[in-house]
Amino acid sequence: MQSKEKLKSGLTVLCEDIPYVKSVSLGLLIKSGSRHERLSNNGISHMLEHMSFKGTSSLSARKLAEAFDLLGAYLDAFTGREYTCFLFRMTSDKLPRVMELLSDMILNSVFAEEEIEKEKNVILEEIKMYMDQPDDVAMNLFMSGLFDGHAIGRPILGSSETVRSFDRKAVAGHGLQKYVPGNALLCAAGDVDASKFSALAGGCFSGWKGGALASPQEAPAFNFQSITENKELEQAHVLIGAEGLKFSDSRYYALALLNDILGGSVSSRLFQEVREKRGLAYSIQSFSESYAETGVFAVYAGTNPDKRKELVEVVLSEIDKLKKDGPDDKELLRAKEQAKSGLILGLESTSNRMTRMLRQELYFGRFTGLETTVESIEKVSRGDIAALARALFAEGRIKTVVYGPKSSS
Repeated sequence: MQSKEKLKSGLTVLCEDIPYVKSVSLGLLIKSGSRHERLSNNGISHMLEHMSFKGTSSLSARKLAEAFDLLGAYLDAFTGREYTCFLFRMTSDKLPRVMELLSDMILNSVFAEEEIEKEKNVILEEIKMYMDQPDDVAMNLFMSGLFDGHAIGRPILGSSETVRSFDRKAVAGHGLQKYVPGNALLCAAGDVDASKFSALAGGCFSGWKGGALASPQEAPAFNFQSITENKELEQAHVLIGAEGLKFSDSRYYALALLNDILGGSVSSRLFQEVREKRGLAYSIQSFSESYAETGVFAVYAGTNPDKRKELVEVVLSEIDKLKKDGPDDKELLRAKEQAKSGLILGLESTSNRMTRMLRQELYFGRFTGLETTVESIEKVSRGDIAALARALFAEGRIKTVVYGPKSSS
């Protein structure tokens, strides 16, 4: 059973009691991501996420890590474009202590200057790691170019220049501004009682103060001009894409099916045509990302530099076929079965159920049950997918990014 309660502090508490498991997945979502940053402090949300694990007024970074390990708890965190999320998984009897440690991290982080300096070096190495991965570089070029300089398209890690500029005042100040209860969602799924969890949240976070922040309303502009950046590599890394859909768009499930049919599986059109039939790429895939006000839909592949023109032509040809005729009945049936199966299998994980509740609350303010979601998937027609393909890939609204060596031809 799912429940929702808003505490007096403004913290929204979500819970799903799953009686047949003995563990709990816990998540704290803070509405602080790269889209909430200025160009001058790009990456500060990611830096703050890292620093939340680097010591509190009562526990050093090492003591904090040891405390979680002593509980046998799994922990992780990530920063995205629209939020930061702290994730934990533990046996249900350890939930109260994990909640105490989480609240200590959020309310009492000290942001010691020496820890900030060390973590800056860690993140600088993380940036270098991604810069050594051409597909990530191509993706950053695509996102920053598509969103025409808007914050949502900037790198989540920031740049070497911005990261080097961070100090205690900047990190702590961002935390005071963004890490407030009215800007947060707390969710537990598993062997947990909703009323007891709300009481536990109220006690652990009793000292947390601050109201809700206004959600960003500015929609990004778009730039569909193609980009080619030469780099001495073995492959040309190609991205072909366009503006996608926001989470709340009624065509969201049609997009999921379009993605699967075009390039989301080994039986997809692009995998079969590009890899199996023509041997143009080892890996080719389509993907979509949705946000509060917009989204992105794209195809990625790495290929021989002399084959990149052919690759682009094949991808655009397959897109045109979907725009004209949509999928056939067999493709649509297969995509629907994949979508439903993935949804049902995902719900067997407490972590997936917890993160699903967080996203639904963030973007819809309500829960959507399995039956409703399955019905939405089943309602999608061939015509719906063709119409969506025409809308997404309208003339003049396709962006191509090529990152790699020059073609010899």
